[in-house]
Amino acid sequence: MLNYQFMDKKILLMYITNVSGHHSATMAIEKAINAFNPHPQVLNIDGFGYTNPIMEKVTHAIYMGVINKAPAIWDFLYDNPAVARRISNLRQSVYRKNRDKIKRLIETENCKVVICSQAFPCGMVADYKKHCNPDIKLIAVVTDFMPHAYWVYDEIDFYTVGSEEARKALLKKGVADNKIKLWGIPIDPRFSEPLDKYRTAAELNINLDKPVILIMGGGRGIGPIKQLINTLDKSKINAHFLIVTGINKRLYDYLKNSNFRNKMHIYGYIGYVDKLMTIADILITKPGGVTTAEALAKYLPMLIVQPLPGQEQNNTNFLVKQGVVQKADNIKDAVERLVFLLNNPRELDSIKEKISRIAKPLSSQKIAELALRLC
Repeated sequence: MLNYQFMDKKILLMYITNVSGHHSATMAIEKAINAFNPHPQVLNIDGFGYTNPIMEKVTHAIYMGVINKAPAIWDFLYDNPAVARRISNLRQSVYRKNRDKIKRLIETENCKVVICSQAFPCGMVADYKKHCNPDIKLIAVVTDFMPHAYWVYDEIDFYTVGSEEARKALLKKGVADNKIKLWGIPIDPRFSEPLDKYRTAAELNINLDKPVILIMGGGRGIGPIKQLINTLDKSKINAHFLIVTGINKRLYDYLKNSNFRNKMHIYGYIGYVDKLMTIADILITKPGGVTTAEALAKYLPMLIVQPLPGQEQNNTNFLVKQGVVQKADNIKDAVERLVFLLNNPRELDSIKEKISRIAKPLSSQKIAELALRLC
C-alpha cells in the first residue's frame, strides 16, 4: 500500500444535496483516502450550499416538485443541447458571481486537488481554474452511467466514469481519451468486502427460509413504494421484505403502522445497506447511479420500477442493455416480473454472471489514489 503520510496539500470534495448519491460518492472517496493516509487533509462540502445556500434550497424544492409532479418537463430539460446553449450565458454569470467564494475557499484551505461528483460545482471550479489558478487539479466524478452536456469543461484534468458508453459519450463531446478513467461509480469500500450471508442474516435477525426481497427508494425514499408494497402483499408471493424508506418519515410511519401478510422489515436512513444487499435475493429500486453500482458490487439482481426521465431512464437503459436488471413500467408488471425471477433461479444466476462483467467495486480507491498522487 502506498504511503501518503507526508501530504501537505488539501483535497477538496464537492457535491450538492446532503441526502443524495452525489454526497454518498464523495463520502466513499473520502473514506478511501482515509484508508490510504492516516492523517488526510480532506474537505467534503456541499458546493451549491456553500456558494448559494438560499438558491440551493429553492432549486432543490423546484427540482423535487418537477420530477414528482411534472416529469415530462424534466425529460425535456435534461441533457437538451438547445437548452444548454440557451442557458450558457446564465451559467457563466453564476460562475462569475461565485468565483470569489470559490477562490477564497480553495486558496485559504490550500487545496491542490478538487473532486466534484456533480456538474454544478465542477463548473464553478473549472471557471476558477480558467481565470485564477490553472495549476489546480480538477477531477470530475460522473455518478450516473451516462454523462450529460453540463459536465464538459476544458479545465477538467480527469473524468471518472462507470461505463464504456459513458467514455464514448465524452469522446463525442470532445473530451480527450487520456482524460477519461473507466473506473466505475464510486461506492463505499465496504461494498467490496465479502460478508457471510448466513452470519449477516442472523445478525439482522432475518430468517432465510424464504426469498429475501430488498426494496429501496434512494436516500429520500421516493417512488411508488407504498403502492408496490400493498400490491406485493396481496399477491401470491411468499417472502421476507426489507424496505428502506430513507428520510421519508411519512412512508416509514405508514409501513410501521400497517398490517401485512408477509414479514416486513422496515428501516429508515441506515448505514448498513451493504448488509441488507448481502442477504437479499433481489433488489427493487429506483435506478440511481450509486445505488445500482452498490448492487452490482454485491452481485445483486435488480428490478427497476417506473424510472424517472433523465438520468434514471439513462441508467435503466444502460443496465437493461447489459442484461443485469429487469425493468417494470408499472406496479402490476413489477409483481409479474418478480414472480418470474423467483421462479427461475437460472435467470438469476445468468444475471449474476452478467453483473460480473461490468461491476467495478474499487472505483473509490482508484480515485483516492489518483487524487493523492496529484497532491
